[in-house]
Amino acid sequence: MKVATLSFKLIGTNMALSGSERAQIIRQCIEDHRPDFFACAGWSLESVSQVKELTKASKGFPGTTLLVEVQHDEILAQRGHALAGSTQNYKTLPGHAMYIICNGNSRCLGEQFFATSSELKGKGGDERLLALENDIDKRTFNIGDIQVVALCCGELNVLRGRDRVECRSEKVGKVLTMADIVVNPTHDRMGNYGTVKKKREHLSSQRLDGWKVSISISNWNVAKQRQVQKQNTDTLHSLFLNGEAQEWGRHHREGEYELRLYEIHSESLKRPKNKPAKRPKAVRGKAALPLYKFLQTIDPDVSPEHQFDWLYLPNSSERTKLESKILDSLRTHCDKTANSFKSAKKKAQGANIFPDDKIKGNTRKLEFDFYLPKYNLAIEFDESQHFTLERAVTYMHYSNDQVAYDKDRWFRLCKERKRNDSDPPERDWQRAYRDTIRDLRAKEYGVTLIRLYQGDYGADQLKKKSVRDQLNRDITGHH
Repeated sequence: MKVATLSFKLIGTNMALSGSERAQIIRQCIEDHRPDFFACAGWSLESVSQVKELTKASKGFPGTTLLVEVQHDEILAQRGHALAGSTQNYKTLPGHAMYIICNGNSRCLGEQFFATSSELKGKGGDERLLALENDIDKRTFNIGDIQVVALCCGELNVLRGRDRVECRSEKVGKVLTMADIVVNPTHDRMGNYGTVKKKREHLSSQRLDGWKVSISISNWNVAKQRQVQKQNTDTLHSLFLNGEAQEWGRHHREGEYELRLYEIHSESLKRPKNKPAKRPKAVRGKAALPLYKFLQTIDPDVSPEHQFDWLYLPNSSERTKLESKILDSLRTHCDKTANSFKSAKKKAQGANIFPDDKIKGNTRKLEFDFYLPKYNLAIEFDESQHFTLERAVTYMHYSNDQVAYDKDRWFRLCKERKRNDSDPPERDWQRAYRDTIRDLRAKEYGVTLIRLYQGDYGADQLKKKSVRDQLNRDITGHH
């Protein structure tokens, strides 16, 4: 795994280079080195518009996951910081936010909640810690099968101690422990480095499954009052693997940017040999087998019935506004139309469509029919039962850029096919919502999802070279 870290010259609270210059350097460094993970120090971008530009450009460097931070986030300014309504009357709240960018998609990881350990004292400290606990799941993302979590600058102080490091929050601690990589971009080099180093070593030593990495990236501040920071300081960037600092290669432009490259060899990332390997999942349904065999020619590592930690049915406290809105529409549609059916579907009730007490165990888990790690691309193979009037209801809430497939065609197919499944009575509404969550979560977490209609890519169709060639272009064309 190739990791790149990038930082810039800082003068007090002002970046030496303009936001557009920094964005161009980020893009050029990715094109030159093509890392798997490219992590930038704090304030790497000036505005959300530069995030959008890099998101569009990211289609040109497939396989690279980019972490940046916007110094003056307009969206955050409009909605207000999560702590803005607090009774504590905080004097200042940061206006920056982190973003993850990958394969033409971007997602905000959220704002910073505290910068120092002193801010975690008293009632105000409790509020800040609770805010991070509420947001920590949003800070996670995947690079293939590798799970990453990001802490913004001084949020590293969620850990306390030096000789015996521990997490102040049980919930945050569990997330940090489960992650394969913990990344901590900072605005400039943090003080008391001995303690900071112990915390970063600790983060990379919590091995549950064979290996663990912690990464930090800092800008160098030439106007620091106590001590001027130097660009070539070894500890300006760091990568610890299983508690050990790793060697790096340096590429830089004096006085402008510092780029360091790390190579984590595959041998280091292997899981323990005494842990039994997971049995490969089987393809669900014979109709999808010919497609699976063809996908193996495009990516030999294609995974059927692939699950991600973030791919699950959310309960009422976990849903986004859009997820809640679509579920409400399906429930309303159910109550209005159920009586028009002659089958058992007539007994359907909107209240029975995924109430919280039913979202548990295997009901909660979702998967993609196929996942191609080489392209960070998921595929859903939609057979006839997916094309229902209930599914058409969900598409009415999608924006034009919501999905990477032709949603207008899928909407038409739903209106034309009008399939019905009445066992159980709410089956069609439930299937429509499951498919919706797959669509929305894929975009949110930076995985490209395309849907293939069985009528286009069934066994007979895939015998045609023209069909296979077109599918190959459709898959690789997204990257």
